[in-house]
Formats: sequence, structure tokens, C-alpha cells
Amino acid sequence: MDSNNNTGNRNTGYWNTGDNNTGNWNTGNRNTGDWNTGNWNTGNRNTGNRNTGNWNTGYWNTANYCTGAFNTKPQKMVLFNQELDMTVEEFYAQYSIYACIRLTDWIFEEDMTEEEKETNATYKTTGGYLRKQTFHEACKLWWSEADEEEKNKFLTLP
Repeated sequence: MDSNNNTGNRNTGYWNTGDNNTGNWNTGNRNTGDWNTGNWNTGNRNTGNRNTGNWNTGYWNTANYCTGAFNTKPQKMVLFNQELDMTVEEFYAQYSIYACIRLTDWIFEEDMTEEEKETNATYKTTGGYLRKQTFHEACKLWWSEADEEEKNKFLTLP
């Protein structure tokens, strides 16, 4: 596999920032998988550190879709402070709207503003930069880009 747009050392994959990453779109160190933010994650779409599994937020989770630390069993989905009678994984399988909410985006050089080029000088070497955004910013961006069907799925959540 070719390695493109990597910043750091010993990266395999695409658009990695950090060291010893295998996979794509990783920010942090020693990540294996795709779309990880943090350190020592194994799996996909983890935010935090030392997660094994997928879609974890927090630390040392070994199940999927966990928030917190040291979780080994799937958690119930909580929406608007109410626990649903389905796991987080079951919820995402049925309501995949959140898959498009991204906390990081790779911005290619040709799509960067002059201000972004001034504050991210490594774009000259990497061909772009990894834009980070808060969860609130990411939600606003998702809503502005969502079609009516996606918005309706959100508005009719259980």
C-alpha cells in the first residue's frame, strides 16, 4: 500500500498524523485501524486512548460503541438523557445518520484557505492538513450538508 499525506514516523496508510499508525485517517500514536483519534487504539473510529474495538470514546474499552473506561459489554443507547431498549450498536445499525458526523477532515491543499495555509505550513509537504473540529461544529456541518431524508431520520429518533 502506498503511504500518502502522512505526518510522523513509521505510518502505513493514508492521511496519518502521529507515529506508528496503521490504517487511514489516524491522529495520534500507535493506532491500528481507521479514523482513530488518540493513542494506542486498535479498531476503527475510536476517540480516546487504548481502546480495542470500534466506535469507542474514552479509555481502555474492549467492547464496541462504549463511552467511558474499562467497558467490556455493549452499552444501551441513550438519547436525550433517556436509555433506549437497544444497544448502541443496534441503534447505529438502524439509524446510521451519525456515521457522517466527522471530527476530523483531510483538507487538500487546493481546498485550503490562505489562513489555513498560513497556520498549517506542513501542507507544502503533505499536500494538505487534518482539520479538527468540535463535536458541535461537526454536527452543524453535518446538518448543513444533510438531505431532507437524513434530517427526517434525525427528527424522528425514538
